[in-house]
Amino acid sequence: MDNDQIEQIVEKIIFNKSELDQLKIAIKNFSIGKINSKELKQLLLQCRGRMVDEVTDFVLFIPGRFKNQQVEKSQEEKLNSSTKVESQLRKEIEEKNELLETVAERVNRLVSKLVSKEIPTKLSEPFPTKSSSQLFSNEFKEYRGN
Repeated sequence: MDNDQIEQIVEKIIFNKSELDQLKIAIKNFSIGKINSKELKQLLLQCRGRMVDEVTDFVLFIPGRFKNQQVEKSQEEKLNSSTKVESQLRKEIEEKNELLETVAERVNRLVSKLVSKEIPTKLSEPFPTKSSSQLFSNEFKEYRGN
């Protein structure tokens, strides 16, 4: 609610058309002597009492309304921030997936090169015989790190 709306509502409360018409009639009747001052005062006090009650109710309603609007705004901000975080996380996941795909392709190429070249490994070499015992002990020392 902005200031113009608040002013309009308070104006409607204070300047109630039917009540103003009643007051005009009462003042006219008072001037011609149809009603006494006590009755006119009572009517004026009733109108003032109604105005005070309605303005008080409205003033009590406004903070609750603003609080509701603030809660709604904070919920919207949280939703927007969570949406931003979610989109940022999705973007990061997509980037990491692309990186993983690139790495996977390179690993696959390296593995296929290794398989196609049939590079000899120590496991594929023939097991040393008794005549090559010296060779075996040297390999064992290399394996143990001595």
